[in-house]
Amino acid sequence: MSEFEDEFDPPGTVMLVDGHNLVMRSIHAGSKTGMATSDGVYSTGPLTLFINMLSSYVREWKPTSVVVCWDHGPSERRRRLFPDYKLARREAPEEDGKDTHFGLVKRFLSLCGIQQVSVEGYEADDVIAAYWSLLRRDTQWDTPEESLIKIVIVSGDKDFFQLLDTGVVQIRPETGGYTLWTPQRVVQEMGCEAIHVPDLMALQGDPGDGISGVPGIGPKKALKALEKAGWDLMRVEALKDPQNYALAVQSYALVTLRETSWHPKVPPPRPFTPVYVGDPGGGHLMTFVASLEMIGVSHRLIHQTLWS
Repeated sequence: MSEFEDEFDPPGTVMLVDGHNLVMRSIHAGSKTGMATSDGVYSTGPLTLFINMLSSYVREWKPTSVVVCWDHGPSERRRRLFPDYKLARREAPEEDGKDTHFGLVKRFLSLCGIQQVSVEGYEADDVIAAYWSLLRRDTQWDTPEESLIKIVIVSGDKDFFQLLDTGVVQIRPETGGYTLWTPQRVVQEMGCEAIHVPDLMALQGDPGDGISGVPGIGPKKALKALEKAGWDLMRVEALKDPQNYALAVQSYALVTLRETSWHPKVPPPRPFTPVYVGDPGGGHLMTFVASLEMIGVSHRLIHQTLWS
């Protein structure tokens, strides 16, 4: 049970944003824009793209709460299971300095009054999964109709497919827009129900995170093996081999987000009340935006069209 349970006020639609994923996408796209302040101190392209993406999603989906979730150091649980987990990320340069892309984004979100959450020793994936679990348990879920969206996950990470369900969708950013993933789309494109995505990944692995899975089993073989086993991972024929069994169990533990006992404790989602010009703190926000010469963002803040 969450230590915050007594404070929890079930919201309407909650938008859960994978901050690291969205910033990295903005950096990749922004590197082509050459946008910077006149003195060349800051590259503002990634920040502008991040703001444009997030604000467009908020305007379209009109969430009652927005929570941007961040990694806070390496995943201690996953590193204990697999020391080479996300080894490349471990060697990445410092991200959170004041003048880094991450630092600028976090400063902007803070000045806007947008809730940001990180928990030491956990990744953003785990924080989002904790909110997913909390919202499904404590809100009036009652199997909402497909048109009644309770959770919108914003991330390009396919690991979140396993959390999709009636009332839960995922926005995957793309150039010029996004693709919307639903439980039905997971079945159509991956060949399995969302709940079985961790089983599939346990067999085929996840190269992006350095998870090898079971040798010789790719996506097609994994699907066939699980179908034959009645979607019971432990009954898959290849896992009769002790080494394959150990690899599959380890991979499953690395990729699953549905195991609630592994979730961190998280504060309740706050109502989404962004700061505008004239609001308390609005002056600091405008000073920050003006210092980065972000004319378009300044205009939308002044006219209150950035978020609505």
